[in-house]
Amino acid sequence: MTADSPRTPDARSSAEEGRAFVVMIVAAGSGERLGHGVPKARVDLGGLSILERALESVEAWGRAAHVVVTLPPATPSWRRCAAAAAPCP
Repeated sequence: MTADSPRTPDARSSAEEGRAFVVMIVAAGSGERLGHGVPKARVDLGGLSILERALESVEAWGRAAHVVVTLPPATPSWRRCAAAAAPCP
């Protein structure tokens, strides 16, 4: 990719064709500066949390063999929903 050829979400280099990827979503921030009283990844944006939107994007991309999500240490409900592959509260 060069500065002259911006990459679109659909564009894949020949090196990427047929490959699966591991995706890491870094969602361990407290969200304190954002001021919503919940971790930033749990902030609602139009009915879905920021984390749920990120996960939907990864799923729509369809190339992730594994997804790793980092979470704040004090989120036991997230651990339960992640283990059950359920929507996060």
